[in-house]
Amino acid sequence: MLDYLGIFREFNKRKIRYIVVGGVAVNLWGIPRMTYDIDLLLDMDEKNLRRFLTLVKKWGFRAKAPVDIMEFIDKNKREDWIRNKNMKAFSLFNPNWPLSEIDIVINAP
Repeated sequence: MLDYLGIFREFNKRKIRYIVVGGVAVNLWGIPRMTYDIDLLLDMDEKNLRRFLTLVKKWGFRAKAPVDIMEFIDKNKREDWIRNKNMKAFSLFNPNWPLSEIDIVINAP
């Protein structure tokens, strides 16, 4: 299981702009719900994405899709993935941390 508060502290320390959504957000409001992933809405500014992806890559996270994690920075690629692959979230996993996943919601209503 991920250390959610430790992760959020690191995000804040690096001035990563994000909003927690999904199951973890519900937990943070005091409602028990079993979840093992973190769902995030990120500011899609290139600098913000670079800070975020550099950090999680350093931690050992990889993209579930067969792409380099840093490709997510490219706005045209993201738009292509949404349009042609029906992507709703860019999922990251860490093979060294069982039950760890970070989903970046990219096609939010």
